Amino acid sequence: MNDKLKLLQPLFKLQWLFFSIIVLSAVTLFASLGFWQLRRHAQKVDYNAVLESRLVTTPMTFSDLKSNFVLDEEIGAEDSAAYRAVTISGEYDASQELLVRNREYSGRPGYHVVTPLIFDEGQAILVDRGWVAAELEQAGQLSVADAPEGVVEVEGMLLPEHDPPTGPVGAKDPAEGILEKVFWVDVERLSQQMPYELEPAYIRLKAQTPTQTGEYPVPAPIPELSNGPHIDYALQWFAFALVTICGCIALMYQTIKKAKEKNEQTV
Repeated sequence: MNDKLKLLQPLFKLQWLFFSIIVLSAVTLFASLGFWQLRRHAQKVDYNAVLESRLVTTPMTFSDLKSNFVLDEEIGAEDSAAYRAVTISGEYDASQELLVRNREYSGRPGYHVVTPLIFDEGQAILVDRGWVAAELEQAGQLSVADAPEGVVEVEGMLLPEHDPPTGPVGAKDPAEGILEKVFWVDVERLSQQMPYELEPAYIRLKAQTPTQTGEYPVPAPIPELSNGPHIDYALQWFAFALVTICGCIALMYQTIKKAKEKNEQTV
């Protein structure tokens, strides 16, 4: 047998075959996860581009927005109304107001106050009027965030309703009963307790006339546009694949080296 082939003979053993399959599987998995993160990055960039273009547009009246776009369409669709600037007039219904749990502002825990705005007979849309501190609710002082009475002109950003998690993990609101505090602005669920029809979206308040008389609620800031850590994650997965390949090569080299030394000793 050729000396060079004899040195490679240990690599054809059964354990090396299994090892090679494991290494190949690991490298394939790591590379696939890396490319998946690159695709996630590209999707996020496209998403942010759409969002940014909509945030800087001139606000449309809700009737114009509704006639030109689809309220419950995904943001990526051209006819989606999501994240578009909108204005609407109506009267707040404080009797149906509710709080959204686990909302933070400047590191402080609190809630978002969501109040239906009746803009037509039997028709309303939920308005996220902003953040209130948790201690106000605990002390029974939420009256400082009461909505203005009478007709109000609201300007804000239209958001799609929240889809609560469907799996075993994640906070969920009860499927039945009257909710005063919720984890999600689930319009379909909240419609069960409202005396009027709700639009399948809600508005995040930016400004209103007349304005609030006090400092609460604090309007929620515009979503921060970030591309996220997907590139970093992709590089990590590619690095894992490279380390795995290099480790395999190093182990093969050591195996061949030992076979060579053993062969020399027997000569």
